[in-house]
Amino acid sequence: MLACIETVPSRRRSGDPVNDRPVIRSTLRHLALLIVAIAFAPAVATADPKPALAPLPLPTFTADSSKIEADEHLTWSIRFNLQNRLPAGIYLDSLNLDPGETHVERTKVFDISRIVAGNSVSAGESQGLGYTGPAVVEHGRLTFRLGFHRGDKSRTSLTATVEAMPGPVSRDHPSQFLTVNGRRVEYLTFPARRDSSPGLLLVHGRGDDARTLMRTALRIAGLGYTVLAVSLPGYGQSEGPADVVGTLTVQALGAAFDQLKVTRGVDAKRTGAWGIGTGATGVTLLAQGRADIRATVAEAGFYDLWALYRALKDPGLRESIVRGAGSDSSGWRARSPVLNPGTPTSILILHGEKDTVVAVQQARGFAESLKARGGDVETRFFPNSLRDLPPGDVTRTAIEYLDRKLGK
Repeated sequence: MLACIETVPSRRRSGDPVNDRPVIRSTLRHLALLIVAIAFAPAVATADPKPALAPLPLPTFTADSSKIEADEHLTWSIRFNLQNRLPAGIYLDSLNLDPGETHVERTKVFDISRIVAGNSVSAGESQGLGYTGPAVVEHGRLTFRLGFHRGDKSRTSLTATVEAMPGPVSRDHPSQFLTVNGRRVEYLTFPARRDSSPGLLLVHGRGDDARTLMRTALRIAGLGYTVLAVSLPGYGQSEGPADVVGTLTVQALGAAFDQLKVTRGVDAKRTGAWGIGTGATGVTLLAQGRADIRATVAEAGFYDLWALYRALKDPGLRESIVRGAGSDSSGWRARSPVLNPGTPTSILILHGEKDTVVAVQQARGFAESLKARGGDVETRFFPNSLRDLPPGDVTRTAIEYLDRKLGK
């Protein structure tokens, strides 16, 4: 520390000469001390900024191939490699498959976490992962998102992308087209493995099309049925508005059924129809006017459009119904099988008791109304199911019914 002491002269008396010498000497002395102190004071070093820490290298998650094809059973098999480049282990939490945008409405993300659950990868090590599952799109960009956490509970996700390409089943079953009311109607045919077989019209629900039903059609064809899968107007490559099973839709389904009856190998006297969701309503309306549809399977359909509209909480779905069905009450009645006087030759109604979109009461009420008219009606209600029904149970129930009714 540098201290300065200033000498203050005594008070002058009257008549004394002014004596400034002590002040001058003191000031000069202070100035000299200050110069010396500055000259010999240690320089204050300016600290260099600390170099930024390099970010830790993230693990890598890659597919063995950038492109895949579904096999002859419409199944994907994909291998991944996960390399942990962190200095600590990681713990795998989840794996999701996002099939991206397709030609129809966006498909939901699929949770396939079962293949990583409970796995961990030590620091510096690698692990191979494999996924085998149904090909949910023919052609698209698949994104696999892997979630993991570290010991400090921090969470991160990695993605790997793969391009799905059409496989042998797609190539062997090209889309074909009918012309109905001047518009194209898309369909695919899956022949049974024998010369004479019952025929089955297969109709998709909202958000699907004929090509998304290929896996189902392939399975049913393997059970002895020639299957014709059709895209409703406004879906897939079928032209025209999606009119919520209006006149255009029923006419398109009728033309597809006629095509099924003349398909090679089909016994025209043993033909039926199976619809899912909106398709279930469509085939029911068709069967109410055609006795040559010997058996109908209605899976998770709606039977009263007014009741459906009133119960819907999703404004988007309500708007789509009005846009497709219009505002004429007669059009809404025509789209409601429960208000149609016709009775199918035979029908199996399948529905989930916990369905939050179409209440199970609709299916029960429609079944009772058909029975009251003397119709041949069978039902199965799934107590723990929402909109989607368990595929294994549905297939077994439907095929057992079709075998009895169509005499396979």
